[in-house]
Amino acid sequence: PEQFAGDHAAAPRSDVYALGALGFHLLAGRPPFEGRSAGALAAQHCTAPVPALGPLAPHAPAALAPVLERCLAKEPAERWPSVRAVGEALRAVLDGRGGAAPRPAAGGWWRRLLPAVRAAA
Repeated sequence: PEQFAGDHAAAPRSDVYALGALGFHLLAGRPPFEGRSAGALAAQHCTAPVPALGPLAPHAPAALAPVLERCLAKEPAERWPSVRAVGEALRAVLDGRGGAAPRPAAGGWWRRLLPAVRAAA
C-alpha cells in the first residue's frame, strides 16, 4: 500500500506485505484484493479491509488468519518487522502455540507449512 500511495520506498515490511498476499492467495485460491484496473486494485490495497480468510479457506488452521492479517496491515509499522518474524509466527502456529511468542530461527518454516495445510484439508 505504501508504494501505491507513493509514501515510502520498498523496505523489509513491504516484503512482509507481499508474503502475506502470497500466503493469502495460496490458502484462499484467490488474491486478497482484486480489481478491474490497476487503479482499482491499488485503491483496494490502500483502503479495503483484508477479507476474512476462514470462509475462503476453511481447510486452513484458524491461527493462520491473524498472522496473515498482520502481514497485510496497511501501515508498515503494524506489520511483522521482517520475513523472519513471519516465519517465527508461522512456526508457532504449526507448533500449536497460536500467536504465542515465536522461537527465533524459523528457517524452513515454509517446508512445514504445506503438509500442515494439506493435512487440514
